[in-house]
Amino acid sequence: MPHEGLFALARHALIVAVRISLPVIAVSALVALLASFVQNVFHASDAVVTHTPRWLVVMVALLVLGPWMATEVQAFAEHSFAVIQPAQLPLRSAP
Repeated sequence: MPHEGLFALARHALIVAVRISLPVIAVSALVALLASFVQNVFHASDAVVTHTPRWLVVMVALLVLGPWMATEVQAFAEHSFAVIQPAQLPLRSAP
């Protein structure tokens, strides 16, 4: 496989990784922002107020988006295996 093909495959892998992780990261960031706002309004300084809702929302997001994420990874893997050609190595004879 030429270098351009490998670079295109690597670029596609990075795009898939960002596309898969972005919804969960965005939900986590929004919940963290909301929790920080609630903490500031009520003058709470407990770390549980910020971490617990974020963990719960991330777990729910992973459960909901998990099948879609798996489908995306599977499609990328199938595409990658279709693009990569087997190496033309000489066969070794048995000793």
